Amino acid sequence: SRLVRLLTGSAAVATAAIVLLTLMPEFWYSVTIATHNVMANLLICCVMLLLEMVRRRLTDSGDGGWWRVFGDVSLAIAAGCCGALLELCRSFGVFLLAAVWGTFFCLLLSWCFHSGLRRCAGFPGLRMFGMLVVGTLVCVGIVSQVDRAIASRVPWRMPPISELLVAVDTQGTGLGREMEAWRVQYFPAVPRGAKYELAVRRLLHEKLASGLQIWPFLMRRNDVYSWQSDALVQVFDRLRGLIRPLKHTRVSWFSAQQAVCDGYYLLILLLLLIRLLLPRRYPVLRSEVLPLVFVGLIAVALYLLTEAHPYYAQSFLLPFCWTAALVAVSGVNAVKTAGGVSAVANQPAWRELFAGLRRLGIPAGILCVVIAVHGLGGAWLNQSSLLFARISLMLPSETSGSLLTQQSRVHAAVAISPRAEGAQRVGDATVRLEGPLDAAGSLRFFLTANQRTDTKLLLHPNHSPVRFRLLINGRVFRQGVLADLNRPEFCIVPNSAWGIQPGRPVELQIRLEGQPAADALQPEWLAIEYPYFSAELGDRSTAVTAPEAVHPR
Repeated sequence: SRLVRLLTGSAAVATAAIVLLTLMPEFWYSVTIATHNVMANLLICCVMLLLEMVRRRLTDSGDGGWWRVFGDVSLAIAAGCCGALLELCRSFGVFLLAAVWGTFFCLLLSWCFHSGLRRCAGFPGLRMFGMLVVGTLVCVGIVSQVDRAIASRVPWRMPPISELLVAVDTQGTGLGREMEAWRVQYFPAVPRGAKYELAVRRLLHEKLASGLQIWPFLMRRNDVYSWQSDALVQVFDRLRGLIRPLKHTRVSWFSAQQAVCDGYYLLILLLLLIRLLLPRRYPVLRSEVLPLVFVGLIAVALYLLTEAHPYYAQSFLLPFCWTAALVAVSGVNAVKTAGGVSAVANQPAWRELFAGLRRLGIPAGILCVVIAVHGLGGAWLNQSSLLFARISLMLPSETSGSLLTQQSRVHAAVAISPRAEGAQRVGDATVRLEGPLDAAGSLRFFLTANQRTDTKLLLHPNHSPVRFRLLINGRVFRQGVLADLNRPEFCIVPNSAWGIQPGRPVELQIRLEGQPAADALQPEWLAIEYPYFSAELGDRSTAVTAPEAVHPR
C-alpha cells in the first residue's frame, strides 16, 4: 500500500490496488503454504519501494554533507541486499540490474542530448552512478558468495544458461515437464564439443526460424499464466490426485473459481487498455518508469526464455493492479499531485480516445512489420535448411497401414500400430534429409523414443519387445529394441565414411518389427530428431559415429 501511495500519490488508488491484488485466485492458496513465490513478491515490492526512495532522494534539492552521503550509501546497500535476495529466491536480480543500469544510461543520454556534455559530468549524475555502483557490488557480492557456499556443500549444479535457454519448444506451451526431457536427457547425451553448435542452432530455430508459429506459442503461454490451479495443487496435495478429477468432473466450485480467475484478468486487461488509449487522461508518471521497466523485463523473460507456470503471473501483476486502480478510481487528482504531470486537457473523451488510437498506430504498424519480417525470415531459414535439415517422411504402400507417423519441422517418428496383426507387425519407413553439407563434415541427429512430444516417457518408459533397425544409405547403423531409446542417443555420422555427398539427399531407412506390449499406454515410437549437417567431423569416442558402432541384439 505504501509503495503504490508513493508511486501514484493517492491513498485511494493504493487501497484499490491492494483490493485488486487480493482478488487474484492464485494468492488465495499461495499465501497458505511455504513457497518462495510469496517471498519473491514481497522482495519485488521492497525493491520497488527502495528504488522510489532513491529516486526521490536524488531529485531532492536539500543541502549536501556527510549525512546525505551516508543516507545514499545506506539506501544503495539496502537495495543491493534486496536485489541479492530476489536473485537467490527467484533469479530476478539480473533483471533489476538491467532495469536500473538501462534507465541510468537512458537518462545520461537524454541529459547529454538536451544539456550538452558538460552537464553529464555534474554532481547529480555522479551521485546516481555512485549509488548504482555500490548497490551492484553489494548484490553481485552476496549472490556470488552464497552460490560458492552452496556449490561447496551441494553436489547438484545448476545447468548452464545455454541449456535453459534452448529448452523452450515453440510447438508446445513451455511447461516445465515439456522442457525437462531436453534438460535431463537430450543435452547430457551430446558430446562436449558439439553442445555449443547444437545450442546455437536450436536457439535460433526456436526464436527465429519458428516464424509466425511463435505468436500462437505466446498465446498458449498466456493461457497457462491464467490458470488458477497451481497453488491449489500444492494445497490439496498433488499426490492424492484430487485436481484431475476436479477438472474432468467439472465440480461446480472449481469451475466457478476458474471463471472468477478469467473474469479477473479480463477486468484488469480492460482497465489497462483504457489507460493505454487515454494517455493524456492517465499519463505514465515519472515514478512508474523504473518499476515498469523492471517488471517488463521479467515479463519478456517469462514469455520467451523460461518455462511457464501460473504462479509467474504474480511477479508482474502488481503494476497491472495499480494501473487498473488508477483508472477505476478515476485518479485525476492523483495524477495532479504525483509530481509535475499536467492535468487532463479539457476535451471530450471520444476525441482523446481517437488521439490515443492514432498514437498507437505507429507502434501497431511497427509490430506488423516485425511480424511480417519475422515470418518471412523464418520461412526462408526453414527452406534453406541452414539450421536443421529438411525432413521428408515416406512410407511404402504395402506397409503404410501398419505404421503410425508423426512429423514436424525438426523430427519424424514412426510406431507400430496397435491394430496391426500378423504380417502387419512389420513396418518400413524412409526419412529423407536435405540441406547444405560439407563432404569432410558429419551428419548429426538424435535417435529417440520421441521424448520431444511424448512427455510421459520419464514416468512410463517403453518396455515392449518391438525391434528396430536404422540404415543410412543402405548400411546398418543402429539396431536393437525400442527400450534402448528410453534415453536419447546423439549420433554423429561422418559423411565420407557413409557415402554422404553434397547435392544428394541422405536416406535413413527405418524398420520396425514386433508386437507392442498389451499394457502400453500409447504407441511406442522411434524418432529422428533435430538432424543437421555440421562442418566438423566430431569426436568419435563420445557418440555413435563409425560404421562399426552398430549395436546388434
